[in-house]
Amino acid sequence: MATETTNLHTENNYIRKFTGVDRFHNAGYFGERVTAATGENWSIKNYDPDDLVLIPFGDGYGWGNFSGGHGSKTAATFFQAAPKARLVQLSKISRARTGKDCYCGLEDDCLPYIEEYGITSVFCSFDMICDKYLAQKYQTVIDGLGTFNMFVAAGNDSSTDYV
Repeated sequence: MATETTNLHTENNYIRKFTGVDRFHNAGYFGERVTAATGENWSIKNYDPDDLVLIPFGDGYGWGNFSGGHGSKTAATFFQAAPKARLVQLSKISRARTGKDCYCGLEDDCLPYIEEYGITSVFCSFDMICDKYLAQKYQTVIDGLGTFNMFVAAGNDSSTDYV
């Protein structure tokens, strides 16, 4: 059940122009052919624009809503650039155990969904990737996928609520 259609906020026009996203939008492209993923999670009852969010691990699975809705705010930012793309919640991507016997959520939990949905990129926030064994494991999985990219941030905070 969709919650609403994404509105492209005018205060973000300069960002879309600076990054070149406006050229895609002006050409009529809004991400219709894109399936991306996020390592964040939230309840799609609260945010699922145009039924574009897929939840293979169940609604709101994972750590919960950080920062009063961090996951949905991160997704809302994504939809400002690609308002018609599909977005898959891969919240288990950050499940990990460090050390030589590391556990990699990307490989053990998410790989089947990446292949099934044809996901080409994921953005997520977690800090365990600094473990060299775990970083090598993630890199091996990413290299094996060929055209898959993972963008990792140590975290962020939103000053504006776009949801």
